[in-house]
Amino acid sequence: MSAIVILGVIPLGAGFYAWDYGCKHGDIMILGALSYAAPLFSVIVLLLAGFGVFHWSVAVACILITVGAVVAAKDLLFGPRSPSIDATPLPSALDGNTG
Repeated sequence: MSAIVILGVIPLGAGFYAWDYGCKHGDIMILGALSYAAPLFSVIVLLLAGFGVFHWSVAVACILITVGAVVAAKDLLFGPRSPSIDATPLPSALDGNTG
């Protein structure tokens, strides 16, 4: 029983330590975007190891994970959006400029 606990605690602790280190010393945007790769890689490894059966729903799930990663990393991939001309603030009644 203690071997099962150790097998669960050590990888979990190592994962938390690595995540904490990445948040403190790395680029949080890249870390967040790369976190989408973990379920994708685990599915691929399980399929290649023979512990799963490929089905169309697996392909759809992998595509959705990839789309989520691209959406999360859109600023990294395509650059930040430049402010548009219509983004100028409108005068507010609270600042005294009503006319």
